[in-house]
Amino acid sequence: MQPATLTQILEYSNVFFSGLFAIEMLLKVMADGLCGYIRVGFNVFDGFIVILRCVRIQCESNKVGTDAQLAYVGQDNLVLGL
Repeated sequence: MQPATLTQILEYSNVFFSGLFAIEMLLKVMADGLCGYIRVGFNVFDGFIVILRCVRIQCESNKVGTDAQLAYVGQDNLVLGL
């Protein structure tokens, strides 16, 4: 088991970098426009990952109930179960 301090640092780092990537995504959408943004396959993939990370953080902060739960597989893999 890892120390509580390390867990807290990792959680804050996850939120920080997720926010940073979300800002990057928004700036790209503003610069290229929505149609220009989704023309690039990597941008679509990147946007999908950013949205999943934001959903994960939101669900963790709200302590989601039984209607929509997050099941964790391994260290950082996420499976959505409804």
